[in-house]
Amino acid sequence: MKIKQICLGIIFCLMCLMVLAGCQMEATETTAPPSEPPASETPPYALPQGQSVTGESIFQVSTVDELLAAIGNNRVLSLSEGVYDLSLATGYGTASGENWYWQESYDGYELVISGINGLRICGNVEKTEILTQPRYADVITFEDCSGITIQNLTLGHSPEPGLCAGGVVYLDGCEEVKIEDSYLFGCGIIGLQAYNSKAITVSNSHIYDCSQKAVQLNSCNDVRLEDCKIHNNGSDFYGGLFQVETSKGFAIVNCDIYENEAACLISSSYSQQVNLLGSEVRDNTFTQCLFDAVGYSPIVDKCSFDSNADPLPFGQLPALNTEGKPLTRDDIEAMQREKAKYEGPIEAAPVELDETVNEDGLREVTVSTVDEFLAAIGSDTVIKLKSATYDLSTATDYGAYGTDYYYWNDAFDGPSLIISGVSNLSIIAEEGTVIAAIPRYADVLHFVNCDNLRLSGFTAGHTEEPGSCAGGVLNFENCWGIDIEDCHLYGCGILGIQAYCCSDIAVKNTEIYDCSQGAIALYTVMDAKFENMDIHDCMTPEISLHDCMDIIYEGELIEGGGGSFCIKDGKAIALVYR
Repeated sequence: MKIKQICLGIIFCLMCLMVLAGCQMEATETTAPPSEPPASETPPYALPQGQSVTGESIFQVSTVDELLAAIGNNRVLSLSEGVYDLSLATGYGTASGENWYWQESYDGYELVISGINGLRICGNVEKTEILTQPRYADVITFEDCSGITIQNLTLGHSPEPGLCAGGVVYLDGCEEVKIEDSYLFGCGIIGLQAYNSKAITVSNSHIYDCSQKAVQLNSCNDVRLEDCKIHNNGSDFYGGLFQVETSKGFAIVNCDIYENEAACLISSSYSQQVNLLGSEVRDNTFTQCLFDAVGYSPIVDKCSFDSNADPLPFGQLPALNTEGKPLTRDDIEAMQREKAKYEGPIEAAPVELDETVNEDGLREVTVSTVDEFLAAIGSDTVIKLKSATYDLSTATDYGAYGTDYYYWNDAFDGPSLIISGVSNLSIIAEEGTVIAAIPRYADVLHFVNCDNLRLSGFTAGHTEEPGSCAGGVLNFENCWGIDIEDCHLYGCGILGIQAYCCSDIAVKNTEIYDCSQGAIALYTVMDAKFENMDIHDCMTPEISLHDCMDIIYEGELIEGGGGSFCIKDGKAIALVYR
């Protein structure tokens, strides 16, 4: 989200308007006077404003510019009939608002709505369309939003020749999202994509003509499609019609699924409680199987399957009925459709933790198992690891959605743990403690959007198994205030420490060894210090820097913003290519 500065005069005018509106509401039930839209480079519009029974501000919208200008918290945008081509907005690709901006997408720009709470966009489903022209752009993206409703709208790419590489609706870090009575269509490769999001419902809607798949989820919790029609989507080159990775609680309930083409109906990877209930699956072409699941079996009940070109019902794991019994091909063929009810994902019992509050007012938790370690992750917390081997793949929820502070991301050959959005977290281990990951493409510990991290006393790497790795050991992304001390970071693992867009890093008394692509790689990092390091048996050059500043290794400033450096006699020596 890009923040705009608003002058005192405008603030004063807005305050006056708010006071005037409050007075008029007390005296009469007539609509409040027009209010100013959010600060934006888009020309301002006087948008008629009213109040809903829930206290939301209602804006009547008839143009793309008015749509953008009205975006804000706790608002209803009521769109008049017509086509809203986002590519024709004033300032397309350059303008931005307080809660929206344009993101470049190769052949144009896509609209990103960011940091909004309580926004409903509605119209007339048959006569109100939101479109975009660039083939690589998603039609609309929501990031870090909550309480979003899309209602009675048609969304897709403008009908022009050529294939698309962008989807329709993309959700990133969102929760409480509803898509109701709407049409999501191709040209668009995927109708709904969601990453690290939860509590999403698509109801009474159509997803059709998308060239790859209908729905793709990664690291999500509680996503459901209810009473929808899913038709004429897909290609046998792109996996499942519904693709679910490292998620929990995905349900297709009372839907009609017909005339689609895909390798399989549902492809799920390390995803718990994937459900197909009360739905009709007919006249589809599945070139591999109906259900292709890794890690956990899908649940199928009260469905009918008719005239589908599928060579096998199951891939690696069979589907289960609601009682947990494996289904056979005969069970699938004999199943009859009945209306089903879905109550949502079943939550596991909370993990009992040994926790206290220390003298600094921080939560202090002592753990001895992987489940306890994961449950303890949070802000203002000190986690004390008892001496043990913590194999992350033994977690009860391995691969499924975690908590507000961690989730799993599918790393090709298995889930990778990502700790996200924590402040003031310390992980301190007793001697002999090992944190290990099995998937060769997974980082052992990956931190995103965190600050004030302290990691001390443990050994971390991939389990000692045959084969080379493609994942690292410690990975930091958009973090600051990182303190690593007395750790042992080893391969199999391509790099001991990776950091992207980070600052204020201090690494002391730490060993990095046996890593196949070097020891340290920093990208756009400011202020990092490495003291008393023991780097050995790693591929050279051991250190690589890209657009960095103020990087100090063993008391000496490494000059320049980038370069490759070999470790010789405990010093970082610049590698000069000739």
